[in-house]
Amino acid sequence: MDADTERLQRIWRHAALGNSLLAQARADDDPRVIEAAVLANRKALSLTVVGDDDRPAVVCNLCTCLLEQHRATGAPDDLVEATAILEASIAGTDPALRHYGSLMATYSAVLRARFDVDADHGLLALAIEAMQSAVDATPQESRLYYQRLNTLAILQDISAMWTADVQLLDRAAQSLRKATSASGGASGTATALLLTTLGSVLIDRYRLTDEEEALEESIGCLERVLSLGSVDDVLDAAGTSLGAALTYRYVRRGDPAFLSRALTVQNAILAATPEDHPERTLRLMGPANALRERSLHSGSRPDLDQAVDLLEEALNRALTPAMRAAVASSLGVALLDRYHLDGDERSLDGAVDAISVAVALTAEQHPERAKRLSNLGTALNTRYALRGLSTDFDRALVLLEDAVAADIGERRPIGLSNLASALLNRYRRTGADADFEYVVRASREALDMVPEEHPDRASYLSGVGVALHERFRKTCDVSVLDEAVDVFGQAARILPPQHADFAKRHRSLGHAAAARYYRTGVAAFRDIALASWQAAAGAEAGPATVRCISAQGWGRLAASYGDWAGARSGMREAVMLLPRLAHRRLDRGGQERHLARFSGLAGDAAACALHASDTLAAVDVLEHGRSVLWGQMLENRGDLAALGRVLPAAAARLRELQSALDPIDRVGDDLVVSDAETGKR
Repeated sequence: MDADTERLQRIWRHAALGNSLLAQARADDDPRVIEAAVLANRKALSLTVVGDDDRPAVVCNLCTCLLEQHRATGAPDDLVEATAILEASIAGTDPALRHYGSLMATYSAVLRARFDVDADHGLLALAIEAMQSAVDATPQESRLYYQRLNTLAILQDISAMWTADVQLLDRAAQSLRKATSASGGASGTATALLLTTLGSVLIDRYRLTDEEEALEESIGCLERVLSLGSVDDVLDAAGTSLGAALTYRYVRRGDPAFLSRALTVQNAILAATPEDHPERTLRLMGPANALRERSLHSGSRPDLDQAVDLLEEALNRALTPAMRAAVASSLGVALLDRYHLDGDERSLDGAVDAISVAVALTAEQHPERAKRLSNLGTALNTRYALRGLSTDFDRALVLLEDAVAADIGERRPIGLSNLASALLNRYRRTGADADFEYVVRASREALDMVPEEHPDRASYLSGVGVALHERFRKTCDVSVLDEAVDVFGQAARILPPQHADFAKRHRSLGHAAAARYYRTGVAAFRDIALASWQAAAGAEAGPATVRCISAQGWGRLAASYGDWAGARSGMREAVMLLPRLAHRRLDRGGQERHLARFSGLAGDAAACALHASDTLAAVDVLEHGRSVLWGQMLENRGDLAALGRVLPAAAARLRELQSALDPIDRVGDDLVVSDAETGKR
């Protein structure tokens, strides 16, 4: 055997050992084995010389091992080394050689990993160029052709979402459609892989454009993948994306069947995902987001609790900074929703903490940064409205202004609306005219940017109505109040009675119409106010405070013109809602704060009943008010934490019984009609 042949055999012995160790490391998730694989491939590369036909393959093997080592340890030096090795090899390799495509594909993967660390879009652009070269160098009949084309589309999708480039998404989608047709169309793993990526690209197109056609095509692609019965990983990826697409469809159309289908698919995937599976974090987020959306529409506390639990588990599992930021952001938003649901200040503080983590981990150039800045500003503004701490407001204002300045995409209306909410809070405390004029201007601008069919249009209409109502208070101009009534009426008519925000919209309409009636005595506005407050008071999915305020307004308005039977009914409805304000999930301070807002309500209700010559009703509401103090509050409630440490099963059972006896209702935090929206996320 000559020396050169012996050298080649030694190269391949080390390369084969390296590949075997890499496979073992992936199976065992053992960083020490990856390190051994790197050493074996380094030795193989050291034995090659420039001009060896197989040198590019050895380079690819080594750099793949370095990439895996980086994923295991997070060490950036591995990526720097891999980049240098690949660039030197590419420069000395003829593009016509058979391994050139592999070199470029590996180079693209390393650049993508560097982009994930550095959040430098220039690295992503280079990764796209490299993968395009890999595709061009790969024969179409090769099994690698469709894999590389699919990876190219994924990179283009990521880039398009960073830059809001719809045309790039369209190019990716078109190439995937052509490749799907060419790959066999009706069956095969390649077809399933391409359709799955096409479905994801179309979801992102919907997110950028709000065009429902893209969403429907996405759902069709992903349903087709599930019908093909491909390999498990492809099916799971398709199911995860399908769940997201169906959730978007639910948000747009409001049909609970779509969300039920999304949860069925996502929960099945999660149940089949092992505890140590690298994709488990992502698969926890899918059902969590779907449950949160359902809670927003239905007011369901159990859905939101389950979403929070799933996101907390996902956060504990998230390994990379990017994934931790994404999960922490979603968790913070869910906790903020829970605060608005039941008024528990611990959820509000948790929301501030979680979104702060997300912002700290999000790069300046990241496309989600503006959204996370706005969410954190909204949480701080909500806490400022509750506690009045100027430090919270000062920080919120900086964050919200930065978010609006950074966001020129589809989320700009949300940022404008959230900033307007913060400035309205400050205007109410300081009376600064500049703040008020911005609130009016920003609210209208946000509404103008939202299409008629947008699922959140009612929120933006309400924001304009709030600004107009505040202007009426400032100027006493009845024409402004008429416009506020009209805008609030539009917002109220959009939502079905089972929507969680139905009560809020009708409460706001009732307050504006009542103000118009009190100002001018026009009975038509009185009737609008009564009907609106009655609808809000009876909305089971609405926040308890909003319903209670609406019932109280109904009773007071009826009393103002001598309808004592109507006043008795409204006030009684308000008193009956009091137990839902001081539920057992709140601490003592929260219970006291919510009940203090309605001090004297039972007495007022009894007075209305006596005016209506209904003595029994007067006694009934007084007794009910007294029972709230005895049965709901404060001294008679034991803390189960101590019991839980000794007998956790017994404590859990007692909590279940408490929840059954004392159902959680939405409490909310907006007692004043003209409060700005608590924030859109």
